[in-house]
This record gives sequence, structure tokens and C-alpha cells, in this order.
Amino acid sequence: MRNKVIMMVPVLAILVIGLLGAQARLPMPSGQEAREKIEGAEKFLKKKEPDRALVLLREVVAAEPNYAPAYFLSALACRMKEDPEQALTLLEKALQLDPGLAPAISEAANLLNALAQEKVAQNQPEKGYGYYARIVALPGLQGFNQRLFIEALYNMGISSFQAKNHDQSEDA
Repeated sequence: MRNKVIMMVPVLAILVIGLLGAQARLPMPSGQEAREKIEGAEKFLKKKEPDRALVLLREVVAAEPNYAPAYFLSALACRMKEDPEQALTLLEKALQLDPGLAPAISEAANLLNALAQEKVAQNQPEKGYGYYARIVALPGLQGFNQRLFIEALYNMGISSFQAKNHDQSEDA
């Protein structure tokens, strides 16, 4: 299952980047140099060169630490590098700075959902529950993607039930 999740990562990240270019353009930072680095990082992400993108994005974060889209783009690069935990940390930082950053909400929800499904498939429902709970706690998700919000609530209940039954079966 982990391989399926990881194989989907670059595809999802590229789709998000494509959507950004097509319609939901991220706000640009205030400085010209930072703007150029963001544009360069987006190009590297489109070329599937996450390491090169991360170099530029780290420089943007150093110059403008409150610029949420830099953390979001860094998270996409981490997903390409198959580092979902670092991607989640960066997405959480982006949402802390800008709770309404729709691409970050969407990316965080999709990543958490994939990780939750992976843990449940590995017979670790308590860990799946934790990921589903993090989906439900995402700022603005209920209004942004009500279907995923409701699905996460449902799966929290199922995971909770499975975890209780799993614990009881281990005691027997």
C-alpha cells in the first residue's frame, strides 16, 4: 500500500502545480528577488526537480518567513521526495500562517487521507484514526471540501471501532 501512496505523490503534486498555473495562482511575495525565486521553484517542481526547488524555497522562507505559499510549495517538493511527514509539517506551517490557503488545505487533506488509509490497511487503526482526526481539524475544510470532511468523520468512527476491537483481540 505504501508504494501505491508514494507512486501517487508526484502525480498529485504535479496536478496541484498545474492547477496553480491554470487558475488559483498563489499570491506572490513582496520582494522582487523572492518573486523570482518562487517562479524558479515552481518551474523546478514542474520539471520534477524537488531538490532544486527546495534550495530556492529555503531562501524565500529566510527572506520572508511569514509567506505561507513558500511553505506550501516546499511541502509539494517534499511529497515529490517521498517525505510525507516533512510535507505535513510544512503544510501545517503554511496553514498556521494563512488558514484560508485553499491549495494547502486540499493538499494536507489528501496527504492525511492517504496516510490514514495506509495505516488502516496495515492493521494500525489507531494511527489511521489520528490521521483522520487531523483531517477533521484542518481549518476551513468543512466549507472547502464537505465530502472529504464527512468521509473523515465517518472513517474516524470506523477506525475507533477497529482499534477497540484490535485491542480486545490482542488481550484474548
